[in-house]
Amino acid sequence: MKSIVGLAAALALMTSNAAADGLMKKSHVRDTSHVETPHIWRGIYVGLHAGLATGNTQGEVDFSRHEYEYEGGIGPLSFDYEMNGALYGAQIGWLGQWGNLVAGIEASYSGSSVQGSDAGCLVFIVGIDCRRDVNWLATVVGRAGWAYDRILIYGLAGVAWADVDTEARILNTKFLSGGETHVGWTVGFGLEWALSSRVSARIEYAHIDLGDETHRLRIHGSSITIPDRVELEMDTIRLGVNVKLGH
Repeated sequence: MKSIVGLAAALALMTSNAAADGLMKKSHVRDTSHVETPHIWRGIYVGLHAGLATGNTQGEVDFSRHEYEYEGGIGPLSFDYEMNGALYGAQIGWLGQWGNLVAGIEASYSGSSVQGSDAGCLVFIVGIDCRRDVNWLATVVGRAGWAYDRILIYGLAGVAWADVDTEARILNTKFLSGGETHVGWTVGFGLEWALSSRVSARIEYAHIDLGDETHRLRIHGSSITIPDRVELEMDTIRLGVNVKLGH
């Protein structure tokens, strides 16, 4: 009888110990299941952006070069403007990650409503209106920064291209027009925040220097061209959303 009682007591003790061990394991599993893993920035992404641009442009007419010499003149010209407008477009890029260091490359294309105008660009002629437009902007930049889990602070630098037109109208009739594709550089910085494992939002500032190019402004209805050496710089602020492809 004593042996039976002892055996029963031993079984009860073993059962209680096993149950307690099982509860401890379950409790341990529950605790570890709530531990969040650091955000991974590495991968290919695509996105959209929109923002504002402001800047200035100068145009210098130079008839001293032999290929632009012709008889006659057209009076003093001024093609210097303050410029502003909107940018909107898309980007694609790749990021690598080494601990907290994040770096990669990105290409972007933006449509543009950036323009500047002057109602008195050609003196001594009444009713004239001159303007300069940035039709599109493209960049290829390197990005490098430091990740604080879901927050990425980064800098950027690279090459910028833009299609720029200059024109003049008299009584709303075009009589001078020409343009060129400018090539320059851009630098800036930004902050990106991961909204989920695949979606992030960002705000970005960039300074863009598009160098100088000669716009050959043709007088409509003639073979005469006016050489206008154009410089252009802009500062931009853009908001964007990126979606990482794959996992």
